[in-house]
Amino acid sequence: MEKYFKTISIIEELIEKGYNGENNYDKLVDLFMKDKKVSMDVILMLYGRFYMKNKRERNYKLDKFPAIIKVIENYYQKPEKLVSLFYADKWVVLQLISNYIKNGSVNKADLDAICKLGKEEIIKVLDENYNLISIDYINDIVRNEIVTKVIFIDQLGFAPAIGFVQFTNVPKYWIPIILSDAYIASKYFVKKDTDFVMLLEKNDFQNLAQMFYSNPMFHAKTIHYMYMLNVMPNELFVKLFDKAKNNKNIERLNPFYGFDQIIVENKRKALKYK
Repeated sequence: MEKYFKTISIIEELIEKGYNGENNYDKLVDLFMKDKKVSMDVILMLYGRFYMKNKRERNYKLDKFPAIIKVIENYYQKPEKLVSLFYADKWVVLQLISNYIKNGSVNKADLDAICKLGKEEIIKVLDENYNLISIDYINDIVRNEIVTKVIFIDQLGFAPAIGFVQFTNVPKYWIPIILSDAYIASKYFVKKDTDFVMLLEKNDFQNLAQMFYSNPMFHAKTIHYMYMLNVMPNELFVKLFDKAKNNKNIERLNPFYGFDQIIVENKRKALKYK
């Protein structure tokens, strides 16, 4: 997993360094072709993301970039050939980078479609941790389910809406995501509820989970702060996660926190390229 995040960080770093926001990719292409940090892992991940987003039989019965798709299918088990093509053809590099900027965030629907086509082995060879991107979907689906339900209750005119929403029947693996989001919002945005913050910092996960299921006040506060974080504009969401980046309590509360790095970087990228 460490290699996975390192590879992503290199790609994002070079895009940040070379993209000029004017749809002129010459500088960016040269950067990827010349920078020594661009390893085989970086190149193969770019191919993998490209293949997953442009293998379009599922929609159009025809691939959008048949030449590159064909090359990937023919040589995915010979990565050195894909690397050679990368350094031999600027047009290929342009397509791979453009795809990452526009479609770099892969979701569960993409994975399901590739599996339905029986092409997951290709993705796995190009990026052995390709299925990690399906786990960041856990974080998002938990957030979406809770926020959607709270908004629905709020629209009915209850006040305070949060107090009327109960999530005591959610699966236990949802709790870490709820706790860590509530912690970030209460500690770095609200800042005044020090008792709640201290409660999260001083108790282990088992105690906090039990409190979430059985203590109505703690339950309501946790959902309230978690909801608060997830209805913030992307810019503020990213800012708060950046503030919390080195706080060890986040990782202690939420074993899925590593995957939030992907979500945060996708939001950051969306802000830059919108």
